[in-house]
Amino acid sequence: MYYNITSDTTVEVTYDQLHFNTYVGDFVVPSRVTYEGATYTVTAIGEAAFQGCEGELHSVIVPNTVKTIGVCAFASSRKLSLIILPNSIESIGTAAFSRCYGLTSLRLPEGITELSERMFFDCTGLTTIEIPSSVTRIGKSAFGLSYITHINIPESVTYIGESAFESCTRLTSIDIPDSVTEIGPSAFYYCLELQSARLPETLEVIPESLFERCPSLSAIDIPATVTEIGASAFCYTGIEEMVIPDAVQSIGDEAFLGCSRLSSITLSSHLGSIDVGVFQDCTALHSITIPQSVVAISRNAFKQSGLVSITFEGSIDDIGGAAFSGCTSLRSIVLPTTAHIEDLAFYGCSNLETVVITGRVYEIRSYAFGECTALQTVTLLQSIPPLDGGNVFANCNDTVRLIVPCGAKEAYENSDWGNEPVIIEEDCGFVGAEWYYEIQNENGSITYQHLEYVADTTINHKDVQIIIRTNTLYDKREHIEVTREYIYEEDGVVYWWNKGLQEFTVLYNYDAEEGDAWEIKVGTEHITMLVDAVEQYDYEGRSFKMLRVSDADNLFSGIIVCGIGHLTSFFPERLMTRGKGYRVEGMRCYWRNGMLWFKYGEEDCDAVYKNYHFGLDEQEETEFAVYPNPTHGVLTIHHSTFIIPHSSFRITNLMGQTLMSGTITAETQQIDVTNLPAGMYFITVGDATRKFVVNE
Repeated sequence: MYYNITSDTTVEVTYDQLHFNTYVGDFVVPSRVTYEGATYTVTAIGEAAFQGCEGELHSVIVPNTVKTIGVCAFASSRKLSLIILPNSIESIGTAAFSRCYGLTSLRLPEGITELSERMFFDCTGLTTIEIPSSVTRIGKSAFGLSYITHINIPESVTYIGESAFESCTRLTSIDIPDSVTEIGPSAFYYCLELQSARLPETLEVIPESLFERCPSLSAIDIPATVTEIGASAFCYTGIEEMVIPDAVQSIGDEAFLGCSRLSSITLSSHLGSIDVGVFQDCTALHSITIPQSVVAISRNAFKQSGLVSITFEGSIDDIGGAAFSGCTSLRSIVLPTTAHIEDLAFYGCSNLETVVITGRVYEIRSYAFGECTALQTVTLLQSIPPLDGGNVFANCNDTVRLIVPCGAKEAYENSDWGNEPVIIEEDCGFVGAEWYYEIQNENGSITYQHLEYVADTTINHKDVQIIIRTNTLYDKREHIEVTREYIYEEDGVVYWWNKGLQEFTVLYNYDAEEGDAWEIKVGTEHITMLVDAVEQYDYEGRSFKMLRVSDADNLFSGIIVCGIGHLTSFFPERLMTRGKGYRVEGMRCYWRNGMLWFKYGEEDCDAVYKNYHFGLDEQEETEFAVYPNPTHGVLTIHHSTFIIPHSSFRITNLMGQTLMSGTITAETQQIDVTNLPAGMYFITVGDATRKFVVNE
């Protein structure tokens, strides 16, 4: 055995400088040695002392005088199967036992504070090991490429280094105690059989590639303390569902790349962006809700994922290149205000049929919707065309319809969009529309007017839309007025059916410019509307053309929002309700298909919508109630104060035609409506009217 003299009284074990790696057999390292008449205490196993002893070195017993094990002390001694270490050892150097393939177990000294870098690297025979409670740090690649199947990390450990357990392909579970506050990148990279892992409740950062390529890891909880998830942290794992805590503000590139089993994920409400390739190739992920906090979706973020539906809770500054490309299960998408839609953003979404951009978009770049071969309609709700990068719809079908706001067709045709292979059309209809206006009653109370598109019909060979106009007045119990109004749009002009003259009159001219005029006939009277100015108005990122109009008698002066209606009253109410003791004083909310589309002022539109559609108390306050609604055949009329017996009732359809009539004879009375076809109807008792639906 060879030694280096380290002081007057101490030596360390070393190797034969002339014949490296010559130790064979079973070694018991003495505690003291004598040289040239002097006695020395053996206090260290020096650097590379037993390194590379590939012959017949089988075991080494270290005496309790030794305090340190040097760098690579036993490294690559491939047949070394037994090492006995005393508790006197205070430190063990880098890669001390690396590539000791024959080492199957080792008792570590009580008192060491760190498992050094690469300490057991590539120890393929080592399956279990007990870490002393004195250890506070597990160094870089400490167990990398080893065959550890289970390991207990004591609560003394505060740090786990980079790649500490990388490629431990037989490790099946890991429980990281709450004492650990920092974990290095790739700590459990390529742990192929890792099935379960517990992260410490004190962890703030999940480092990059922490569990990358752990295909057997199917579930893991992220602690509420985590604020950052690093790049590739979970990519190519078997995770099936994930809830990202609200504290998380960033998720690094490709964090969940290739998680082909991930079917459900809830994102943090404080997440600022979805970075490059985060959910790329997540083929089982069918739906995602993008929280309001997210302002950017980066390149390849959802590329070739299985998305069927995407919900955006807020606006997006940027949708990156190829962000959703190859999402072949995506059939429709509603995008919010989006400053930029980058190149190839939805390229190759071969089943995508409809796109609606509900807010303002500044630019749509080249091939954004290229190869979307099933694409039928793209709706833009802004009068000013966004910048066109060219070839936006390359290799789509030849009949893509680009739907733009009323009055904006010419602007799009005269822009670069006129060179795209699309059919540009204006949307001036009101399908799915509802309006809420306030009514100022003569007694000073505020009630409401509700307008709702309900169906289509034909008048004078024109396809018209039926609008139910409901005025709920100063006394809800007794005064409700319901009428049916008929409108249609053609070439940017909205026409209204004048019931008195039995003809259509112009209601709005969305294509009008400053100085233009048109005439509205109300019964036998008329109003000449003059356009004083044409302006642009933005609401929630949506851009609307506005006409400031006036008339000589100030009967219908105000603002017309193209595609929505007049902001004072949709119809010329000051002529329609003259002498009735109330005035319609202004639009508060406008919905389309149940979604708030526009409002003017500070009214709480959600409360208005809920009250009108779901408020039972409102119906109970009025003169009578009807139920069940919808009904399959029997309609019950009830009035708790029983003041309507012997009153007549009549049931009408949407055209106002009377289909049934009779007399109310009891406080609660049933009416058989099984002969009515499925659809919407109105029942009127006295001055009050209720809407009801008959189902098949």
